[in-house]
Amino acid sequence: MTFLDKIILFLFIGLFSFLSPVDGNTYPSFPFQNELLMTGAYPEVIEEFSSHSTLGWQLGSPIPEENGYPDRWAHCGSGVSRGLLWLFGGRTDADWKFLARVGTYDPFEGLWSLDYPALGTGRAYLAGAANEAAIYALGGTDESNVYIENAFEGLDVSGGNNWISMAHLPEERSDGAAVIYGDSLYYIGGTKSIWTPDAASPVIAETNLWRYNMVSGKWITNLKPSPIGLVYISAAVVKGKIYIPGNDLGSKTYIYDIASDTWLPEIAAPESMLPSIYYQCIAVGDQIWRIGGLVMEGGFAVTNEVWVLDTVTGLWSKNPSSMNIPRMSFAAGIVGTRVVVAGGIKEIVVQEDTHVDFISTNTTEFLELADADSDGIPDLVEQAGCTDPNDADSDDDGIPDGVEDANRNGTVDQGETDPCDRDSDGDGIKDGTELGYSLAMVGSDTDLIKFQPDLDPATKTDPLKSDTDGDGLTDGQEDFNKDGRVDYGEFDPNAWSVYYVEQGATCGGREHCFSDIPSAITEAVTHVLIKVREGQFNKPVTVAAGKQITLSGGYNSAFSANPGETVIPMLTCEGGLAGLDKITIGTLSK
Repeated sequence: MTFLDKIILFLFIGLFSFLSPVDGNTYPSFPFQNELLMTGAYPEVIEEFSSHSTLGWQLGSPIPEENGYPDRWAHCGSGVSRGLLWLFGGRTDADWKFLARVGTYDPFEGLWSLDYPALGTGRAYLAGAANEAAIYALGGTDESNVYIENAFEGLDVSGGNNWISMAHLPEERSDGAAVIYGDSLYYIGGTKSIWTPDAASPVIAETNLWRYNMVSGKWITNLKPSPIGLVYISAAVVKGKIYIPGNDLGSKTYIYDIASDTWLPEIAAPESMLPSIYYQCIAVGDQIWRIGGLVMEGGFAVTNEVWVLDTVTGLWSKNPSSMNIPRMSFAAGIVGTRVVVAGGIKEIVVQEDTHVDFISTNTTEFLELADADSDGIPDLVEQAGCTDPNDADSDDDGIPDGVEDANRNGTVDQGETDPCDRDSDGDGIKDGTELGYSLAMVGSDTDLIKFQPDLDPATKTDPLKSDTDGDGLTDGQEDFNKDGRVDYGEFDPNAWSVYYVEQGATCGGREHCFSDIPSAITEAVTHVLIKVREGQFNKPVTVAAGKQITLSGGYNSAFSANPGETVIPMLTCEGGLAGLDKITIGTLSK
């Protein structure tokens, strides 16, 4: 390289280090949002990265082409939902076109799918988040590369036909981070400015921390701001704390405690862990992983390194398994027992005329995590939670831990049974029994002394709803012996089993209300409990063959207690079965 070449390169690098005062700190501007050429051969030539190869990371299926162009999905949003890595928005190779498209990758089958509704507008530099219900796209820069978005969209992953516009971000943002915890989504940092060659237009890192309540659909903006502005970042949550593993100013890890709305003391990084931006951050059990990114010290270079923070000890260490291919601005997530990365930029090349080529990659890679009991949950996740990494059915309810914790993240999320509680809804029936797990279906790790196999697996009840049929009796009260089968004398937990009788048929507005007992018995198909108001009833009662009833009398007007007595003139059982409670009979015949 000639001396002039060095001067030109120095001037270009100087653009990366232009500083702007924000909150007493200085922040460099980065020209990654300009119309820079993106190049790269297709298909990917893996051999050129042999110096980066490791035994740990394995190459997966490449990102497919669309309309003749290889799609690298750089600067996109991403998240994991229902066993898939989702990618949405971003930029592609074709003249750095902004994308509205959406795709998924199954790292176990090696399959890509692009058959999803597109975003409302094509945008890049957005933040992405996901749970088992939906994926979310927040902020970014639009096709003009001038306007920064405040758009917030969500897509129902169970089969939504369109992205739904949510309450807009409180302000325009790009290059921030988003995470979901419980019923809230958090957006951290980012910028509302776009880099330009004019030194008067620096990128300003923001300190905002906003919370979106997914129940009320409203943003809360008065949370404690971050200690410094944070931009070009990624974040992850471990046990109620949000971790941001550094930015362009350094490798300090910033930690926000959700419960107390407090930023905790930062965690320093070892000297060998260089500051990085456009990395990906994921949570693996009690660990935070910082994967790849653009290293800023001593120039700039795309890295393949993986750094791991033990959140218990507060110490960072370098994972001995580095990615095969360096990458920045890519998609990443943990899907089951595999850490998955896809797409992004693998190299930045500065030409002699200070023109910049971004060399992209269409590759995917995955790192298989240890899973001693083969339940689909990584040992690291189980060790951080309540399940046993050496027992595939920790609570002995008949259901493997990896089925109960469907997204295998070590947290009991909405719609999941608790892998550490064999009776998640507290109705007295084991979760596996409610879901129809028979003796033939359970594995060797299930303790049959603690588990009752379902004796009628064709019928199931809801393990997350103590009263599946909503009739006022818990499933355990209806299935007396809790074996999953409706035995003689038991109520059916899948059929309404409580009827009400009151002269005048008001019953406080309840359903299944009758003015006399014979009408209620006629209506009954399965064994029913008939609650009767106190007082005198004049019609004789007959229980025909095949009928099972329990008559409980003496109820007050609210049917909340039965301190009184009910009188009927006659009870005749013609092959049926009747049980009585607080019923006085004038004449009894058989």
